[in-house]
Amino acid sequence: MDLLEKSIRDHEQLFSQIVIAPKDVDYKVTDGYLSFFRLIDSLQASVVISFDFYKRHYFYVSEKFNSIFGFHKHQLPQTSHKWFRSRLHPEDRIINEGSVMALKHLYEQPVETRKSYRIIHEFRLRNDDDKWIRLTVQNDVLELDRKGNPWLDLKLWDFSPLQDLESPGRFVLRNKLTGETVLALEGRKREETGISVREKEVLRLIANGMRSKEIADKLFISTNTVNNHRRNLIEKLNVSNSSEAVGLAVKLGII
Repeated sequence: MDLLEKSIRDHEQLFSQIVIAPKDVDYKVTDGYLSFFRLIDSLQASVVISFDFYKRHYFYVSEKFNSIFGFHKHQLPQTSHKWFRSRLHPEDRIINEGSVMALKHLYEQPVETRKSYRIIHEFRLRNDDDKWIRLTVQNDVLELDRKGNPWLDLKLWDFSPLQDLESPGRFVLRNKLTGETVLALEGRKREETGISVREKEVLRLIANGMRSKEIADKLFISTNTVNNHRRNLIEKLNVSNSSEAVGLAVKLGII
């Protein structure tokens, strides 16, 4: 199990422990939220998502979400949290880890202050167009159940102003009332594989299904040079063949 997968598992395990009884929620208090969410959408201020921890399902998903962020095959609300988090860049697993730490902190606070915190995270995500995008998400708890469990939340999604696809993600937990930063985390760059710019270029073309001769013609190099690049990639990534090299490169965010 790699570190991203472990962070997803740990996140799922902790959040599955939020158990809400039917008697502890009253959906009458949510009547105004749909109008509020639609207003934000109409102003094009941010893309809105709200999750219902009682139903374990999305309470609201902006109609713009899938088209704006490039999800055509795996669309919300059909897509699971687990699948979605698996699309994070491997260096940005801090988003999963930070969410676990934030929930633990929340439960350490008096119930009356638990809605006072905001999570702000920035991360890279691979969409269905096979492109990395950098997103900024603000996450607030809107409603607690009668026992103080998070019940309904609000997530405001935006493209990060600077589409920096090289820097790791960041996670911040902040008290909205005092401005205090309770937790600030930043992902770490993975160890360099030693793969050159040209080797990455060859790897992308292999991923596109091109044969060595086609790659050679496109890059104006010899077929023998392409085959040398293939061998080097297999060795550097410690895999058995080019297909495995592509799969691992995608997982590591190299291409």
